[in-house]
Amino acid sequence: MIVAIPAVEKDDGWTDLHLLLHSLDAYASETIPVVTWKGDHEPIVRSARVVLIRQPDDAAHFGDACRFLIEQTSDADLLFLNDDCVVMPSTMSLLQDDLLAIEELGVARLGLVGLRSNYVAGLQNIRRPAPRKDGKPSRFANGIRYESEDFLIATDAVFGVAFYAPRDALRAVSDDWTRVHWWGDTLLSWDLAKLGYSHFVSRSYVHHHGSRSGGEEKWGQWDAEARVWIKAHRPEVAKAWGW
Repeated sequence: MIVAIPAVEKDDGWTDLHLLLHSLDAYASETIPVVTWKGDHEPIVRSARVVLIRQPDDAAHFGDACRFLIEQTSDADLLFLNDDCVVMPSTMSLLQDDLLAIEELGVARLGLVGLRSNYVAGLQNIRRPAPRKDGKPSRFANGIRYESEDFLIATDAVFGVAFYAPRDALRAVSDDWTRVHWWGDTLLSWDLAKLGYSHFVSRSYVHHHGSRSGGEEKWGQWDAEARVWIKAHRPEVAKAWGW
């Protein structure tokens, strides 16, 4: 499995990326981090297993970086991580166990598997407890965490802070999702679901510093630009989403 990392040089250099790579060295040494970077200075890394690829000059956002990562690699399994994430000691083992559990469920077409985090949308957010199988609200276990954090959950949409994707699934749909910064993950989830692919939220967790790659100050811009593109190029989706 490769860890596909879209990385952006920030005001403090590559601090976020170095922290992520250090955590991967410590807790996920079996993976190959492939970093596509954008900035004035190439990141200095001290690990021979890290692959550095500079993004094209016209790459504008997360979607462009993801498309470039897909084009530049050939591995069957991809784990996309924002550069402002940190993996935990159990991140990879829980993800691998959940992928095995999905396989044992007999899922015909596996789409996306989202990792949980502290700063992400939907059921991937640990602050949003999922209902138990008996329909009752998830309880706070030992006063520390919701018990649903230990559930593998089926979901309609996976969000792009941290997610696993089989390359075969990505090949099954268009690359429209990479043409926008916001809403791309939702569009990818939508297109795959239309073809019968199933999505899940894993028990696996990464810590997310919170929109440092894109910048919270640009949320309105990213949202507006994505809506314009999707309305123009995918009007059926815009209509279905009530836009």
